[in-house]
Amino acid sequence: MAKRRKKEEKEEETDFEMPEFDREKYMRDQIAEGKTTLISVAVAPAFAVVSFLVFDITGEWAVGLLAGMLGLAFLKPIYQILKMDISEMGTKGWLKNFGVYFMTLLAVWILLMNPPFGDYADPRVNEIEVWLLDDEGELVDQDNITMGAEYNVTFRAKITSNTEIKEESVHITFDEGERIRMNKDEGHYYTMTYEGVIARREPYSLRLEMEDISGNSNTVLQDVYIPPQEE
Repeated sequence: MAKRRKKEEKEEETDFEMPEFDREKYMRDQIAEGKTTLISVAVAPAFAVVSFLVFDITGEWAVGLLAGMLGLAFLKPIYQILKMDISEMGTKGWLKNFGVYFMTLLAVWILLMNPPFGDYADPRVNEIEVWLLDDEGELVDQDNITMGAEYNVTFRAKITSNTEIKEESVHITFDEGERIRMNKDEGHYYTMTYEGVIARREPYSLRLEMEDISGNSNTVLQDVYIPPQEE
């Protein structure tokens, strides 16, 4: 009986046939999927412009993103107007198209937010150099600095932005002193020299203000040591 049962199971396994591959249907599905993806890529830039304009008006990125995502509601009507077969798309297909739309929307929106289309980045201070000078304008070696002694101190700040910095907008406030416009140096550097600054272990406060030609401004507050601390 056992041998007969094994023989019957073997015959059943032998009778199993793989379903025939419908090449024509597969090609139709792939073409339809490709077309829907292209439509998503084509629609997203238009709503990226909407996101850009809404953000420009409101200043809120979340509102701009929400405005851009409204384009998802137009995908299905566009597919239907173009008489595209979306009956076999399924949940996975829709999620794929939504993902493609979202990534394209973000990419184009970020592009529009940067020059030459737009500029929303604040100016930044890349570095601040602190030079201690003697009465003759010569640099004082770190080993020759005496605590409690007075020195002339030059601050040299590198300030950059996506667009040009307004030279007249760069100001410095050192400790409790007055707000003074910094002098433009070569490249992106600005300088200011203070006389009679006492070398001490406690930090001084430094405030830098700047604005670029796009209207973006920034204020940087930083503690500085005279003499500069060794890294």
